[in-house]
Amino acid sequence: GRHTVTAGIGVSPSTSMFDRGATIAVATPLTVARRPVGRAEEASFVATVEVIGGIVLERGLKGEPFGHDELAVFESLAREAAQAIDSARLYRAAREKAKSDYEMSLARTIQAALLLPPPEPPFAEVFTYSQPARSVGGDLFHGAMRQDGGLAVALGDVSGKGVAAALIMAVTQGILGLLHDLNHPMAELLPALNRTLERYTPGNRFVTLTLGVLFADGRIDLVNAGHCPIAVVRADGVSLLKPCGPVLGLLPEASWTMESLTLADGEAVVFYSDGISESFSPAACEFGVEGVRA
Repeated sequence: GRHTVTAGIGVSPSTSMFDRGATIAVATPLTVARRPVGRAEEASFVATVEVIGGIVLERGLKGEPFGHDELAVFESLAREAAQAIDSARLYRAAREKAKSDYEMSLARTIQAALLLPPPEPPFAEVFTYSQPARSVGGDLFHGAMRQDGGLAVALGDVSGKGVAAALIMAVTQGILGLLHDLNHPMAELLPALNRTLERYTPGNRFVTLTLGVLFADGRIDLVNAGHCPIAVVRADGVSLLKPCGPVLGLLPEASWTMESLTLADGEAVVFYSDGISESFSPAACEFGVEGVRA
């Protein structure tokens, strides 16, 4: 309850109270008022009262009943104690939040360092952009120059959001970079990456990934593991290439089909995540894949 109550002989005393030698007691709750956060016109109430504890005071066998003045002092003490305890709790919560915010800031800095712009060879222009929905996220892009002279670019998305997705994103980035450094054959890249992810990531996590290797003669080899359709921008319009295999990290024996195209000067390939295609306008209309094409 939220009111001061007294107990004594004839006022339902507890057995334990008698065992301690007390015949009369008074208890009062420690209450704090919670005011709504935000604009007053949006609040459905002025404040709520939360009980965070209580104080009990007992008197012995020769104790006199508590008087009005004593109860007033007791309730005043309870109010001050409640405010002190609540302030300490809020201070601790603020410190914990500050620590969490600092750690998330470090994670965001580390993730930004992983999302380096791909190198720009003399035969191509490369543009990248990423903005996570939270402090950190599971979207990734990667670029590297291979020993065979090809420019490798990739864009992927880890299922879920937050720190867990960011950790898997970092693992994927690292493995992909190592495979390119070793000049791993294009046709074997996704199977190798899939085996590693399937071994080390939880069963309910997966990665969608679009991967391409562009050469100086305009040839580009493309694979799409369950990701958004690839947009190929040519002089006569935009075509969309659908995924050629499943997502990564779930099926140990999965396979993917590689597709090769030749780009002329001025033509482009666009990789994007569902953060684009699944975004909504103020009128609640989804942008969609057709929006990407347009």
